[in-house]
Amino acid sequence: MIPEDVARRLNLEGAFNVRDLGGYDAANGQTRWRVLLRGDSLHRLTGEDQQFVRSYGVRTVIDLRHENELKTDPNVFSQSEDMLYYHIPIIRGEMPGSGSATMPRDLGTVYRYFVDNCQDGLRETIVTIADAPQGGVLFHCAAGKDRTGVISMLLLGIAGVSPEIIATDYALTSEAMEKMAPYLMQDTPADEEQRAARLAMMTSNAPDMYNLIQYIDTQYGSIPAYLTKIGVSEDTIEHIRSRFVEAKSV
Repeated sequence: MIPEDVARRLNLEGAFNVRDLGGYDAANGQTRWRVLLRGDSLHRLTGEDQQFVRSYGVRTVIDLRHENELKTDPNVFSQSEDMLYYHIPIIRGEMPGSGSATMPRDLGTVYRYFVDNCQDGLRETIVTIADAPQGGVLFHCAAGKDRTGVISMLLLGIAGVSPEIIATDYALTSEAMEKMAPYLMQDTPADEEQRAARLAMMTSNAPDMYNLIQYIDTQYGSIPAYLTKIGVSEDTIEHIRSRFVEAKSV
């Protein structure tokens, strides 16, 4: 399981859910620190926050949000001269929840939708991470839970981290949701049913991610097999594995 004494969350004033994916038991070792980080939206980062992210070793930022989200909350690193920035939206086309597009009201269905119907964005993100230069890669969405959670699951699966640990890592977002809730609920209608539905979507319970991994295993064979099926080469998978996993220190 996850060591309770490991501080993996970055202490930032303008973001609440930026976490390091290092230190997890993996196949043939453990995941390296300061290589892959997951996070929530970075548009509120202060100048000190931005410098801290740089000093932590991050050199590449991948923004998984929809184009509409970028228009209202632009990424602070999008025009940076010393940080590679990529916008790779997981959801393409009309943003679910607006106009005629609707998003299911349970997370299990949402995550299966990502896996089955957002493969271009998932593939492009994984390939971009593999091709990134030396330095940490920070990928994020709005809350750092759903789109970011699926990418994290794929990366940890490549590393050979167990489904139980992947699901537990996903559930760590619960600690940050209380701080993020006021921002995420700003545009929610006053209707009590709609508010309750939004709150239900803001949960981060381990079984939702564990069940998604079981779904991938059943439908596609395994996480690496799924990635191969959507167009990620075996060389790319191995490159991420070698970069992300190190032998355990004795």
